[in-house]
Amino acid sequence: MLGIFTTTSVRLPWIYAFGVAGFLWLSLKVYRLFRPIPSLPPGPRRLPLIGNLLDVPIRDRHIAYFKWSEQYGPVISLSVLDKVIITINTRKAWQDILEKRAGVTAQRPHFIMGHEIAGLDKFPGITNDMELHRQYRRLFAQAFSSRAVQTYYWGIQTQEMRRACLEMLDGTQKNPITAVKRALASIISRIVYSKKIETFDDPYIVRVTNQLRNFERLSRPGRYLVELLPFLRHLPVWFPGAGFKREGLRIKEDVLDLVEEPFNAVKREMIMGTASPSFVSKLLEDENGKRADDPREEELVKWAAGQLYQAGMDTTKGIIISFLIAMLKNPHVQARAQEELDRVVGRDRLPTLSGREDLPYCQALVQECMRWNPVAPTGVPHRMMQDEIYENYLLPKGALVFGNIWALTRDPLMYPNPETFMPERHLAADGKTSLGAERGREVFGAGRRVCPGIHLAEASIFILVATLLWSADLRLPKDRLETELKVATSTIMQPDEIPCEVVPRSGNVVELLRSARQE
Repeated sequence: MLGIFTTTSVRLPWIYAFGVAGFLWLSLKVYRLFRPIPSLPPGPRRLPLIGNLLDVPIRDRHIAYFKWSEQYGPVISLSVLDKVIITINTRKAWQDILEKRAGVTAQRPHFIMGHEIAGLDKFPGITNDMELHRQYRRLFAQAFSSRAVQTYYWGIQTQEMRRACLEMLDGTQKNPITAVKRALASIISRIVYSKKIETFDDPYIVRVTNQLRNFERLSRPGRYLVELLPFLRHLPVWFPGAGFKREGLRIKEDVLDLVEEPFNAVKREMIMGTASPSFVSKLLEDENGKRADDPREEELVKWAAGQLYQAGMDTTKGIIISFLIAMLKNPHVQARAQEELDRVVGRDRLPTLSGREDLPYCQALVQECMRWNPVAPTGVPHRMMQDEIYENYLLPKGALVFGNIWALTRDPLMYPNPETFMPERHLAADGKTSLGAERGREVFGAGRRVCPGIHLAEASIFILVATLLWSADLRLPKDRLETELKVATSTIMQPDEIPCEVVPRSGNVVELLRSARQE
């Protein structure tokens, strides 16, 4: 009986267990060795070494990506030198990759010039420190929810956009884009720092505009040799050929001044007890309304505020430019929106944001402006943080991922006759019910990189559209041609002027706008 407990009999189960484990381990190794390796999504034929460098156009890449998607499928891949580029061209792929897998597609491309030398890595929009990004998102969610925008910012937005319309109508500013630019700058500045922008040539607007051009230049692939030869970043600034480093350090100094100057002004006002409520002052207060002394929180708020001001104007301004051009090209749409405004609002009072739900066609018009000519049509690129398999294709770690907003807005199933400007496509059959506020919102990004100021931007656009169409007719000057109306294809390369006459619709509109400004 004791024989069953011999050493040999006790060891047998362990031998079997190790044998099975070894067999499974060996089988897994063999499977991995001979399994089919997922390939990249299809795309144009690559050349040795340079890949698709000669295929990717400098301008209108969104159109090239869209045409390739018709040949190769909704997700295509290209390579430029050592970089893999993935472009997403359908709504389903957009949702599957950028929304549902936001945790692995949230990073931005890493640029040595921008992130390291120029020190822009603290800005929420481009930081790849995802814990830092999470903290920024917490601040933005607190300050720019739909309810917060309605409670704290609608009044500011209405005041500034009414003033912009008045400036267009009373001759103060004949260029509508300049009036809009000042108004948008003042809205953001008042919200973030409680500082009004009174003039069209305010030095701060000029400095921010210059820095936006710098950002675009620093993130342009292939512009700087150091991106291809990273060891060059270690060159001393005085070394011949290190001009790129001197440029980056100069931009770093300018950006720091631009971010710190208004932030420190708010801090001084808080110390003196003269600070007005703002994004910065509220976030720097403790629960008792006193200025909190937390250096880490101050640093967080400072860079969040800087991002809001410098990025808060571009997309919104681009959509408003699209609106102006669309009205000049489609006077029948302008007339229908004015009919709705006259019927609902009347001619003795100005439109308000609180009455937005009663103006479905005007809301649809705003959505169509975002769809018809999306600002930054290829979006801001994401970067794969790990290998992912999608529809049996490999999306490799480090690949740049572009959500082709242009392709989504040209989907003939969702948007028949996509090149036609047609606001009613966003309304139900009754012509009164919206099909959803999310239509057209792709322009604001995706996943964890979606613009935190969506509600703010949409409110600014709507009140400008409603007020301007209520008060004025937008006309193409008789001596100008419609072919001169060029839409913007990026947030940076936007026209500074378009041929547009702003003509009062009735004799009382200027007086009503003046009276509203004095209230």
